[in-house]
Amino acid sequence: MRNGLVRITVGAFLLLGVAACRIAPVYNVEAHKFATPSAPLSVRAQQIKQAGSSRGWKMTDTGPGEIRGNLNSGDRRASVVINFTPSEYAIRYAGSEGLDYSSGQINKRYNGWVENLEKDIYSVSRK
Repeated sequence: MRNGLVRITVGAFLLLGVAACRIAPVYNVEAHKFATPSAPLSVRAQQIKQAGSSRGWKMTDTGPGEIRGNLNSGDRRASVVINFTPSEYAIRYAGSEGLDYSSGQINKRYNGWVENLEKDIYSVSRK
């Protein structure tokens, strides 16, 4: 009986440890410069939409200098707000489902999605 309880306890701690490895602080992008010094907001909006759609993000204009990006991957959903000026952009967490968000922590998969979006926006703005 005691041996079984020890195994269950050890198993529970191992499971928690594995789950914790997949959790990290939410990655937000603040004041990232575009590759080119300046362009009209309409050009920047098009670049952001192009970068996002290439990875499956659904991009929606929400106002001048602001786009909401939504990504669905199986049972996981992420939402970001992208604010931008002619020279820089920011990507901030706006919500999620199935990514274990809690107190500023989230599944690392989300951070990878945002890091890819950040790089793609920068790359598209070179053209």
